[in-house]
Amino acid sequence: MKKYIMTLLALALIPVLSFAGDANQMKYVTILPSVASASATSAALDVAAYKGNSTVVVDWGTSTATNYSATVTFTHCATSGGSYTTVTNLAGTAGVLAKTGAGTGAVATYPIDLGRVHKYVKAAIAQSNETNSVGVILVAPMKSE
Repeated sequence: MKKYIMTLLALALIPVLSFAGDANQMKYVTILPSVASASATSAALDVAAYKGNSTVVVDWGTSTATNYSATVTFTHCATSGGSYTTVTNLAGTAGVLAKTGAGTGAVATYPIDLGRVHKYVKAAIAQSNETNSVGVILVAPMKSE
């Protein structure tokens, strides 16, 4: 009898264990790979398949200079080779994230509804007084697959 109950319990746990993982099922897309440069602009990224209230995340890296200054601008355009403009979210905030001074492990976020963004996005970094490794990713809740 014990063997029968243990077998049933093991069979009942199979579906639970097979679906374990990231509860949010977020999609993580690199916009600008980590780059240590005074200025850089990412390639055009097609975000048409991504949906929902998303977040642009900037990892500033470690800055040791107290006069460090950096800006990441999140832009969009209807065509990959067109003229890009700065994204503005529902709160009216422009997609410009800034970091000043020394810091370790600094991260900045920018919320955006991808329904308000054109098909292609780019991120541009401008740094002064030090060149840190700065990377930008998009975290989206859904992707049409």
